[in-house]
Amino acid sequence: MIKERLKQGSWTLLCHPAQQSLLAEIENIGQLITQFQQFPVTLKDNHRSLVKRGSLCGLDVVVKRPVDKNRRLWARLSSIVTAGEARATINNLVKLEQVKISSVKPLFALERRVAGLVVDSWICYEFKEGTRCNVSDMNRIIPFLQNMHARGFRHGDPTWSNFLTGQDGALFTIDTKAKPCKGAYHATVDFELLRRENKLKGVNIAELAQLNKRKFGYWLAVVYMSLKAGRSVLKNKLKKNRPKNT
Repeated sequence: MIKERLKQGSWTLLCHPAQQSLLAEIENIGQLITQFQQFPVTLKDNHRSLVKRGSLCGLDVVVKRPVDKNRRLWARLSSIVTAGEARATINNLVKLEQVKISSVKPLFALERRVAGLVVDSWICYEFKEGTRCNVSDMNRIIPFLQNMHARGFRHGDPTWSNFLTGQDGALFTIDTKAKPCKGAYHATVDFELLRRENKLKGVNIAELAQLNKRKFGYWLAVVYMSLKAGRSVLKNKLKKNRPKNT
């Protein structure tokens, strides 16, 4: 797992064991974050996250700041007893490496703790060239997810943009939470997310993924996802009907 390599003030750099010598030239966390912010390519910048691409220690890297998770009160409170978002993500990417699930190569995480709470963080991994998948790749994505589940992990965000075809023609995934997959419930949620997030109307994802409908976890996941979808629709309707301030 990742190890603490540098601590400055409220910031800590947590490094992949195999990268400690490579990243030994990093001496100032404040300057490092400034360098991130000056990276020339912005891949994403919204309320959920900031993702940038640039060069670091001779490597082509991607850095991600999980803005939404850094700000959420519950995420901050839970970080007292559990790993913060950045630490957990890097650790899980290391675990994917160990079980040979193709993803991006993790380098390090940065986290800032105040009174034991993670209030800010960054994730850094090597950039990997790939072509974004689409619905025509579903016959490859489904076995990929099944392999993840069989090895004890779930994806958590299986949108087309998070699956890519590498230069060698092999499929790999990015931006995966890689949390533990325990039984039919977690597996079904992953496949329901695949169907709903990618708007696969009329697709029987349960049949394609060969999910066992006799499992209690399967029906629990279906009910949960239906309630979640209904809540989202209701929330959007209330938002539209809310009177605008004049």
